[in-house]
Amino acid sequence: MGVSKDKAAIFVFSLIQDVTVLRPLIYLASDDFGVQPILVVTPGFRQRDKSGIWQKELEEFSVECHGQIIQLKKTWQFWQEFGTARGAVIFGSESVLRNHAETRDLARYCPPGLTKIALQHGHECVGFLMNRHHKEAHGDSVGMESDILCSWQPVAHLRDLNPTLQSRIVHTGPSALIRETSKRKISGIDKPSRAEEGSGIGLVCENLHSVRFELGGEARSGFLDVFERFAEQLRSSGKTVALRPHPAGQYMVRQSNAIPENVLLELRPTYKIDWSQYCYGISAPSTVLMDMLANGIPAATWVDQHGELDTTNYGKLPKVSTLEEWMRFSNTANRDDAQLNFLLENTSSELCADRFRALFQTVLEQAPSIKPSKNPTQSVALGLALLIADDPQLPTLQICLLSGGGGVEGSDQSRIIAPTRLNKELAAAGLSAPERLEDILRRIEAAISRGITSAVFCRYVGPYHNEIISLLKKNNIATFYFIDDLLTSVPAHIGENKQKRYSSSQVRGSLLNLLEKCDKVVTSSAVLATELKLDASAIKSLDWMGVSCSGRVRHECDQNLSPLPSDKIIIGYMGFDHDADFELIASSVAKQLREHPTLHFELIGPMRLHPELEPHRERITVLKPLYDYALFVRMLAMRRWHIGLAPLIDSRFNRCKSVNKWIEYTACGIVTIASRGVIYDEVCKDGSGLLASSPQEWETSLAQAITNHDLRHTTVVKAQKLLQERFSPTEHKKRLLDVFQITRAGKSM
Repeated sequence: MGVSKDKAAIFVFSLIQDVTVLRPLIYLASDDFGVQPILVVTPGFRQRDKSGIWQKELEEFSVECHGQIIQLKKTWQFWQEFGTARGAVIFGSESVLRNHAETRDLARYCPPGLTKIALQHGHECVGFLMNRHHKEAHGDSVGMESDILCSWQPVAHLRDLNPTLQSRIVHTGPSALIRETSKRKISGIDKPSRAEEGSGIGLVCENLHSVRFELGGEARSGFLDVFERFAEQLRSSGKTVALRPHPAGQYMVRQSNAIPENVLLELRPTYKIDWSQYCYGISAPSTVLMDMLANGIPAATWVDQHGELDTTNYGKLPKVSTLEEWMRFSNTANRDDAQLNFLLENTSSELCADRFRALFQTVLEQAPSIKPSKNPTQSVALGLALLIADDPQLPTLQICLLSGGGGVEGSDQSRIIAPTRLNKELAAAGLSAPERLEDILRRIEAAISRGITSAVFCRYVGPYHNEIISLLKKNNIATFYFIDDLLTSVPAHIGENKQKRYSSSQVRGSLLNLLEKCDKVVTSSAVLATELKLDASAIKSLDWMGVSCSGRVRHECDQNLSPLPSDKIIIGYMGFDHDADFELIASSVAKQLREHPTLHFELIGPMRLHPELEPHRERITVLKPLYDYALFVRMLAMRRWHIGLAPLIDSRFNRCKSVNKWIEYTACGIVTIASRGVIYDEVCKDGSGLLASSPQEWETSLAQAITNHDLRHTTVVKAQKLLQERFSPTEHKKRLLDVFQITRAGKSM
């Protein structure tokens, strides 16, 4: 019998290293979300844990968190156990490499109800941030299968990340930094004091099984030699030193002749070490250096004398090579918090915990129950409605009536039909026009037979509009036309293709016919309702300030709220066919890139890169658009922009648009700078955004936002307060209910 769970949190253990990185998240899931963690142990994990030490650790987690351990004999049993589960599966390590074959297969063939999350499990980690030795062994880029990739640093620092995976990155920081949940401390020492008055014992760590030492050379023997001489010199002075072998390799333990008599073995997991007994640490390049720094121990990186080891990813850490350098460091090492701040971009234990909480909240909230709702009308905005659009992925449909509407997408709640796409597919299959019409009408009749009481044409301008609306009216179905742009008058600056399409007699005829024949026309703004020049009795408007989407504050997006300002500022712009709008500010953006060497610019959408930006291409990222709105919002959050641009040409068409960009930016903690006098004035007043009209104003606003962290912080706080008051999913749902007034019992207008 497989496990059937709603909002499941499943943790997969394949490598020994997985234990340390998954442990804090197990406690977090249990304590902060009330979820029973499920610990899945693969055959490879049991084989690697020959002594059973780490299996006992898992049993301890399970008991303390009221969890469940499932032992897989074959990877295909994962589907057998979790085929109907909903929630998240978290991998401590996952990639397409042979060493990760188990987790690769589990991720590749994961049941559809589970969101796959993979962790960066080390400071240097294949697929995220690699050293020269990784690349020699595995190539320049390593693929991953998971939906979400949790990184230690922002995506801009992950120079070895496959570009196709950028949109999956969530910058969480290391899970092992987390010290406590809402209910308990989960690290052995809470902010241990570290001072010279300690015992004087140092901690030396080895990871000689690493790929760094597998490609030939004399580095391994060089480390062994200097360590033995270091231990001997300490012994002659009556001192001891501790050695911590890497838990997965334990190279020096397995070679008993390599352990001098005055060496104490430290074999405990990092989260059980009493770090206060150590006053300095030395290690070959390894993540354990981060553990030392995080626990207040001055740390140095060992480098070989021949320069075989790549240590570039360890930046400002002191380097020691010869015996003399080891001895000097052991006697004079001082704590330097700047080292850890440099490596982890000022990421704290509290920030890591908050970011993982936000991630868990997102993925667990998105895990729908596998049981149908007992009272569906309480959980949906439009009740049993038929949604008619040219394409099921139409942005307006996804943004307003699905994602923004509180969840009408459930198959037991509503039906979506896309006659335009169906017509093309049926034509490709060889059906004649009468046969295609018959098929489409039959699908609508089937929806009506299941209890559909209302139909919403969402920007529909496709074929068979007369026949479709006749069928709906014949069955006493309430009909609405939802529109969020002035489609009756599309200007050239929106794009030649769009203007040509909406000017065609066929599309224009369909649009005007439906605007006239539907019972009500619902617009995104009062301005648009006025411009359509329809009978006032036939018009309803969502309004407040032309809103056609909702926004929920994403608390993981703290780039402007963190008390520690970032040195690297990211400006972003997104748009479809908005080259003319961006033309207004391209020169201003180029000027800021010239004046601020650490400034970066990102562009989302199918737009050309403006010529004035070409000289700065190395600091510009162009991302392809995502047409799935849920994925787009997730990608926007992951980019962690500081400033979002919303330029608009002042035109009749643009004055009818919605303030969606401000909503999306604000939800992701981004400061909006928008064109004055078009649509954004109301939402940006009182400090909830910055407004500009002339090139001089754009330059001034950009310069202020780039250089003034306090301004960005204050602006985001005010904007998110307004977002929660006016544009939350709850408020948006109320607006939809008000304008559509659709119930299960039938139409009500």
